[in-house]
Amino acid sequence: MIQQGEGRPPRRLRSIVVANGTAPVLGPWQLEFSRSTRQVDPKTGEVYEPARLPCLTLVPVRVRRHGASGYCGRFPRTPGFSRSAILVTARGEGAGAQQRPSELIVYGHVPSRAASVVLSAPRGVRVEARPYPGPPRVPGNFYLLSAERRVLLKARVNWFDANERPGSRGIEVAPPAAGLEGSQPRG
Repeated sequence: MIQQGEGRPPRRLRSIVVANGTAPVLGPWQLEFSRSTRQVDPKTGEVYEPARLPCLTLVPVRVRRHGASGYCGRFPRTPGFSRSAILVTARGEGAGAQQRPSELIVYGHVPSRAASVVLSAPRGVRVEARPYPGPPRVPGNFYLLSAERRVLLKARVNWFDANERPGSRGIEVAPPAAGLEGSQPRG
């Protein structure tokens, strides 16, 4: 359990680490589960995020900028299954070195009956991962897939049960709006 205000970056809400691992460019990471707080437009009073929505945050463990990426909410067309995607930038070496996106990270929730999660794209690209089991008081399980940036175009992610049946209609991996700065690529 990471309390509000603790950690690096300091957590906005109390969170529970539900999975951790290492990706080739991003390096060590952890997924954290929390619940949203009610967010209201101060001018109109309109609620734009209700309280208690499930939230998932990807936190890079050794990123110099201490960035994180996450979302709160549910995906009504794919109950219990969600996805978010980021592009991770590899740092160049030397003065004036340019940065370039080099790794696509796709992560999210899956139902507890999911046996695998698959990212697929044209030209036979297929990246598969086993879900990380969620802690007892957290609904569902979690996944993180790492792929080369080239799979981004027309990529889809879906989960499969133990009999290799698709669990949903799948979700398109929308182009990420922003990325994180990662370590120097390992080679």
